[in-house]
Amino acid sequence: MKNIILNNHLSDEYNALSNNSNHPFTLGGYEWPTVTHYIEAQKFVGTARFEEIRLMVTPEEAEKAGENLELANENTVTRAALIAKLYTYPEILALLLDTNGRAIQDAADPIWNKLGFYWTMIRNEFQNILILESEKEPSNVAAVDYIERHKVIEELRGLPADAFSKLRHLQPEVGCFNRCSFCSQSAGTRIWSLNLNGLQNIFSALKTVAMEKAQQFRTQEGDYYLDPTGPLTLNQRFHPYFEMPKHGLLGYGRLSHRPGVIFPYLDNDISTYPFLKQYIQYAAEDLGVKVRLSTVGYSRHNTQLQDMHDQINEHHLNHVAGVRLSITPYTYGWKNKATRDSFKEDVANVLATYKPLIDHLKPGQRTGCVEFRFKPLLEDRLVFRELFDANDHHVMAVGPYALMSTERAAPFTKSYIHVDEANQMHVDGKGQSYLMIQSDKLRDVATDELSMTVEMLLTEAHAMSRFVQVYLFENEDGVYYGVDPMMQNNGMFAKQFYPPTAKRPSAGCIDSERYFLNTLLSYKRQKGISDRRGTFEAATWTDVANTVHLLMHAAAELASSNQHAANYVQAEIIPLIQLYAEALLTAGYAPSYFFLSTFTVDTGSICNLGKAYNEFKHLASRPHIPLTPQQEKSFGLQGALSMEGEKWRISVAPYSHQVLRDTSIGKRNLLADKGSLLIERENLALRSVGGANGMADIRQHVPFSHIDIFNVSDGEERIIGSK
Repeated sequence: MKNIILNNHLSDEYNALSNNSNHPFTLGGYEWPTVTHYIEAQKFVGTARFEEIRLMVTPEEAEKAGENLELANENTVTRAALIAKLYTYPEILALLLDTNGRAIQDAADPIWNKLGFYWTMIRNEFQNILILESEKEPSNVAAVDYIERHKVIEELRGLPADAFSKLRHLQPEVGCFNRCSFCSQSAGTRIWSLNLNGLQNIFSALKTVAMEKAQQFRTQEGDYYLDPTGPLTLNQRFHPYFEMPKHGLLGYGRLSHRPGVIFPYLDNDISTYPFLKQYIQYAAEDLGVKVRLSTVGYSRHNTQLQDMHDQINEHHLNHVAGVRLSITPYTYGWKNKATRDSFKEDVANVLATYKPLIDHLKPGQRTGCVEFRFKPLLEDRLVFRELFDANDHHVMAVGPYALMSTERAAPFTKSYIHVDEANQMHVDGKGQSYLMIQSDKLRDVATDELSMTVEMLLTEAHAMSRFVQVYLFENEDGVYYGVDPMMQNNGMFAKQFYPPTAKRPSAGCIDSERYFLNTLLSYKRQKGISDRRGTFEAATWTDVANTVHLLMHAAAELASSNQHAANYVQAEIIPLIQLYAEALLTAGYAPSYFFLSTFTVDTGSICNLGKAYNEFKHLASRPHIPLTPQQEKSFGLQGALSMEGEKWRISVAPYSHQVLRDTSIGKRNLLADKGSLLIERENLALRSVGGANGMADIRQHVPFSHIDIFNVSDGEERIIGSK
């Protein structure tokens, strides 16, 4: 092949690669007429001569001004200038890449050929950027995209290997139009979203650096995760005989939490991302990982979204690790415009669409399930009453509840929640036996009349009572009492009572009883199924209807002792369960799915996270404080997330100089007019500690283009589609 000779002739085909070519660029805060101006000026940093050289008319003048002076960091300076020149002029990069396989010779420096060396080195850098499998050939990638990928790669290479081995969230967009209160973040209503070009560039950059990092990572046994001597790439794609490591190139070090599975959501609903199919394809083909999906649903009227989800189920069953549909009273469609029947049809459509995937993966909380997130059943700004009766029994009351110790009062010792390696919850501490009475007559009883009222209520039919185990817990705001905090074989019956403290000025109570789950289990026991996880294969739709009627009956019974709780079951739970039953039938599922513990999942009420803090603000001084033992299981200092240690997240985010926590979740931010990539590490033990910077202890923004912005006014078309 003929060598490429670089000279300063304007008519030369490769003149643009000359250091003297007329291609101004910006670097270090200054504009430079040529590469020569920049290199020579670096010999005079901190002097008046620096600016004089920058302003010289010709590169020859600049070169003469610096002749006979050595530049200590010549390699770094020259590379920086040439890269800046390429970033400014993609056509020059295209010219450079077109020289593939040909030697580059500098006519002005035939002995050392420094410029030829630099250009060859930079050409190799760009040629070593891994293209996507679907792109097939390097020539199918535009020079401007190579530049975007190169910029991201430069940033990613500075990250530790853990940023890849422990990556959990790879979000192509932030922000959400749904505004569900159970969301774990205060997601903004302005969506920042990677377009398809941006998605391809991010996956290419990740593929390139993840391969390098995987070669550095050692397993627990001390072996290399990816053989560093094995084949890497050929023409920017995997060798045909390349074998992807067991858990792919991302998330393989998260051994306690689904290694090799990537989550494209955190404070967004991924089902409305228009390029989700391509995201799943690139994740599988180029990174060897599977994708976990979670959604509150999407409109069946959006034909574009529907076609995308159909294609996912048709072509990518083996590339999706699981799908979860959350049914919540907080999302009845765009801006709550949809009717209940319309929302039901949307739910049925999602269930029918993803039935092939669920049949393929089999039902399970990690594979395919429907999860209920209910509004919290709580009362706040109550009076907490406490006394010791004549028999030294401890009596306390708040709202419609009273607790009386069955033995003479003994001091409580604090209990703690921890989670074992199997993610099972345990209470460290000893509970005490109490009799719990529930009656609306307790609401206005004075403290000195409490014992007498309790004794009287025990003789009345309308009061509900049972023996319980009471534990003393403590969160950041002070102590609270937990009643029967553990799941039992016949259901979940937990309550929490909060006395006032310095940081919790008003008393209150949270009812964590799972009324739907308990009714399901009760009906299954009537049918001879005593194991709460037991299946009910012979179930009919009549059984489903009977269960709903049983829940209605339970609410009616509850009304005689606790009208507030009865109203809650009737308004917040029963309508969703009826809707769900009808949607299951419409979507073609067997009635047994209604009773299947691995598919129909009652997770209880939402927690004190993100926007949900508005529900809890009179019982908590800030968001993210665990208010119940069950929340401690996931978010406490000894909970499941703390056991995981740390996780990494790469996400689209708006960029501004405002509080980074706000920009990282797409919160409404009028000062942010450009997008970026957010890279952050979260110390999961900090979830319940919080602080000004949220949970992340490392956070940086990387400028990035190819990000589209959807405002609230775009929301209806984005979710529902054009009508």
